[in-house]
Amino acid sequence: MADIGEKIFEAFDIIIQERLSGLHFDKTITGVIESIEGIAEEGKENKYIVNDGSTKYTVYSNNVYKVDTSVYVSIPNGDYTQKKFIVGYNLGQEDVKSSTLETDTFIDLTGAV
Repeated sequence: MADIGEKIFEAFDIIIQERLSGLHFDKTITGVIESIEGIAEEGKENKYIVNDGSTKYTVYSNNVYKVDTSVYVSIPNGDYTQKKFIVGYNLGQEDVKSSTLETDTFIDLTGAV
């Protein structure tokens, strides 16, 4: 009888792993703004160069940030070839200011935990 229960749990495990492998989640990285491309204006799509310590990325935001600001960058579906957006910035050690993604496609997967 224990073998049947074990086999059922193994089957659930295989099904869940297969479904999870097909899901795509955004990845968030931290970096520092190295430069601003053009003139940054509030409410317009601004282009920034962000360095995460090993790589430089072109990222976008409708907000204005200064050079040397530590920011959080969303990588859609974990795909670094897609357009990346600044989703917040670090005010200090613990304080974080968040902004709405320009695409407005954020889904809270935490269930307000």
